[in-house]
Amino acid sequence: MVRTSGFTTRRRESKKGASFEERDHREALGRSRGGYGTKVCVIADGHGKAFGFALAPGQAHELPLAPAMLDSLPAIPLWVVADKGYASNAMRERIWDMGARPAIPAKRRDGPVACPKWGSLHRTGTDIRLRRSENLE
Repeated sequence: MVRTSGFTTRRRESKKGASFEERDHREALGRSRGGYGTKVCVIADGHGKAFGFALAPGQAHELPLAPAMLDSLPAIPLWVVADKGYASNAMRERIWDMGARPAIPAKRRDGPVACPKWGSLHRTGTDIRLRRSENLE
């Protein structure tokens, strides 16, 4: 089982050096509803051990980063567990095509999809562990 997760973190350093645009592009910084920060997208094994990640500006969506993270997997998992941010038919098809089963709940506006209820419990545990291990402050 593999889990994908995304969360936003804020920058706490002083702003020195290159122009804002150059620094933002280089450091994956951007504005979101939560303020100025970076989005961290993580792919972890079934025990919550992270083995891949990607950074994006705070206003960016996680979904475009997911295919590269899935391609970096060392083996094909039985399940890919993700939150509603990764919910799309294309993402589910990609997971099925690689030989795994998606456990991604549907968004409210979408129709029902086959998703086991245990998927959200496992994903939440991974989010909590990743946030605790975050040493960015």
